Amino acid sequence: MRKVKAIAFDLGNVLVRIHPERFLTSLGIVDRDRQLRLRDALIETVRTYERGGLATYDCLQTLGAILEYEFDRDAIRRAFSSILGDPIPGMDRIVEVASLNYTLALVSNTNPIHMALAEANVPALGSLPIRFLSYEMRSLKPEPEYYERVLRGLAFNPDEIVFIDDRLENVEGANAAGMTGILFQSPDSCLETLRALPHLKL
Repeated sequence: MRKVKAIAFDLGNVLVRIHPERFLTSLGIVDRDRQLRLRDALIETVRTYERGGLATYDCLQTLGAILEYEFDRDAIRRAFSSILGDPIPGMDRIVEVASLNYTLALVSNTNPIHMALAEANVPALGSLPIRFLSYEMRSLKPEPEYYERVLRGLAFNPDEIVFIDDRLENVEGANAAGMTGILFQSPDSCLETLRALPHLKL
């Protein structure tokens, strides 16, 4: 591994908690059988939105149709917004310290609604000026194209980049692209793993 020059941080469950289950429960849909019946269509719609295949208005309309027009668009938007939780304590400090010596980037499968909320509520984003957002790139982790775009955008050798994500398949995708992937479990373990890397100082 060469000397690290860039560190890329995922957003959900690395910098901020996400709670997908809140979408339905905040609408009062708590019946488990109904949740399971809706699950696949909801996931597919959100994935299309996060890939940039749907505008926000169209996404909310599609979600409303899946829910058989039981809720108005504002209620659906509030429920969808509730998925984004609180910043993960300690991560803002890790990002801030890392920004003193390394190029930092945000690498996230996300969408315009959640990104706008994160900008207002996640302090760490102030230290992440470079953004690789799925809905802008029209590509999702762990697709190879996503990592190729990250490598082109950062313009460093792959082994000079550390890629932190909470999902194993995304970490494996980063490793396959030649980067050093770290599976996020907690701020303390993340910091310990970073400090154990050769040629990296935090």
